[in-house]
Amino acid sequence: MPSTYSVNTGLEIIATGEKSGSWGSITNGNLEIIDAALNGGVVISLTGQGSSFNLDTSDWLLSGTDISNGQHKLITFTGGDNPGAGNRITINVVASSTGTPRSTLEKLYFIRTSSLSYGIEISTGAGTSKVNIDDGDFKMVYCDGSDEVFSITDDLTMSSVKITGGSIDATPIGATTPSTAAFTSADINAGTIDNTVIGGAVPAAVNATAFTVTAAGSTFTVSPVSAGALNNVVIGASTASAGTFTTVNGTNLTGTGNLQIDGNSTLGSDAADTITLNAKIATNVVPSSATLDLGTNTDQWRDLYITGTANIDSLMADTVNIDGGSIDNCAIGAVTPTTGAFTTLDVTTLNATTVNAGNFYENSASPTVVANGNTGSFALDANAASLFYCTHNLSGNLSFVFSNVPAGPKVYSATIIHNYYGSSTRTGSTTFTGTTKWPNGTQPADPGPNERDVISVFTFDGGTTWYAGLSGINMS
Repeated sequence: MPSTYSVNTGLEIIATGEKSGSWGSITNGNLEIIDAALNGGVVISLTGQGSSFNLDTSDWLLSGTDISNGQHKLITFTGGDNPGAGNRITINVVASSTGTPRSTLEKLYFIRTSSLSYGIEISTGAGTSKVNIDDGDFKMVYCDGSDEVFSITDDLTMSSVKITGGSIDATPIGATTPSTAAFTSADINAGTIDNTVIGGAVPAAVNATAFTVTAAGSTFTVSPVSAGALNNVVIGASTASAGTFTTVNGTNLTGTGNLQIDGNSTLGSDAADTITLNAKIATNVVPSSATLDLGTNTDQWRDLYITGTANIDSLMADTVNIDGGSIDNCAIGAVTPTTGAFTTLDVTTLNATTVNAGNFYENSASPTVVANGNTGSFALDANAASLFYCTHNLSGNLSFVFSNVPAGPKVYSATIIHNYYGSSTRTGSTTFTGTTKWPNGTQPADPGPNERDVISVFTFDGGTTWYAGLSGINMS
């Protein structure tokens, strides 16, 4: 008969007369499995596992030379990629690396998660029940041998617990004097506090010895009080009665500590009464409606200091003095205005000599007439205009010289009306400031006698290079 394997831990059970010469290695393998099942721990990285991972619980020999990861008592899952939707990966407890579920598996695991960005689910791969473990949690998980898993720590119930040391929320347990404890809430259903039964329908009688009070240089001895009333409040009642006072007279009221007044309050009975605040206001000052004013025409606040943003629907001011900041990116109070930068500008009528927008420059001034340019040079001021009317009767060399051209990469364009009123054909050359590029690399002929040509030029490097062409020939 061949060897068989135990159901829960995969120990090899050698049949009588089998495995001759292999008892040592088989026994050692079984001992390794027992050791891992009792005290062994393994760290499993989930990197690249997608949305599921099979926890191998096969026997020792089928796993090769190492014990299957599912044979260990403590299993730590770490690392891993975010599985996506749901941010949770399913860990299936299977009989082998093939992923085949083993419904007869009965085993107890200690499982913790560390450095995951998501939680995991423990199942047998065949059953319907699952145990959820969030990142950083530690749980005891039990496989019941019938395809189901359960969390023992989630259902752990103890009738009583005795703790003689340590601390709870930084408060020592069993100390002779308690530390200052900070609890959000506490639920105590039995016992007593200062001889008063906790949870009783009525408080127990206070059992106190006489105590002494010293006030204003006088000493008073107060005996225990268990009945009667104090300022119309019943002593020992489960709820306090409302104190009723007809009139409270006093010149000054002085108190220490905190003062809380509930309900609507009225301070002062006449407009001549004043309130002095020596302390700072630690809350927002919010009106009960939007119809209330801060000050009046006659009783006005003097100075207003605000470090944040003032949200005002409308503003009326006798004078306004703004010494800093900007409006639409223009500095306030500067000696010269800052260039305003606008993403979108909608204007019905724009009266401006110069428009500078991004890499485009346009001068919209009236055309400049350069007459009688018989000196041989026309001075064209780019800051004055972008349309020039140049008239002459010069037959010799002629040059058009631009000045104040905006620096690149801004584009400057201009139109030149070249009017030659001479009676003979020109013999001189015509040049422009810088390098001039013409269509096909050829400069066209100048206008003939009593002819008028239109020349269009533009530059985007500050006038170093001009691109020119005839847009009108003999426009006489």
